[in-house]
Amino acid sequence: MRGRLVVAAAVLLAAPLGAQEDVAFRAGVGIGSIVGNGGESITVPAVGVDLGFPLGAGLSFRPGASYAQMGTETRSYGGGLEKTNSRSIDYLQISGLLAWPRIIGSGRLSLGLQAGPWLGIRLACDASGVFSPRFCEGADPGAEDTDFGLMGKFGLSHGITDGVLLSIDAFYQVGLKDVIDYPPPEIGVEIEGKEYTRLLALQLGLVLKT
Repeated sequence: MRGRLVVAAAVLLAAPLGAQEDVAFRAGVGIGSIVGNGGESITVPAVGVDLGFPLGAGLSFRPGASYAQMGTETRSYGGGLEKTNSRSIDYLQISGLLAWPRIIGSGRLSLGLQAGPWLGIRLACDASGVFSPRFCEGADPGAEDTDFGLMGKFGLSHGITDGVLLSIDAFYQVGLKDVIDYPPPEIGVEIEGKEYTRLLALQLGLVLKT
């Protein structure tokens, strides 16, 4: 199932190639988390590529693909030793953002906003410590194969040449799907609450006019 989703995502992104006005390559670092049952966020890489298609009235549509990782860490103690318990989920994310690339600007410098939905397809999963390895096997409890949500991005760009821009972008995304599959409730058993992904990141980007 995940393999088919990855192939479909690649086809959708490749189909409009040649009609875009620019392509952007972005890389940075972020804080990824799975919120709902405690634990500390983890530091993660944030890399991706997106395309720009003009819509008119100063707006553009930016489909993109990126790598994202979310997870948590907790610490437990036993026998006088501290043990780190961790879990993480890696995603291929496909996004479709509406962009207002130049809200304000002067010369080659501009300030812009982007917002829209994203879909995450699970690529990998890792669990250690008190988190059972079954967390990554789709068992109860286990990580779901997909996630989806909304993203907002705030960016500053500067034209280095007529065809190349350097950008600095900060974005925050929220997952809207409960990404951990817990077993159905039983009488007298307390079931953990829902858990959602979050990612806050800062990226440096190179935008190439085509």
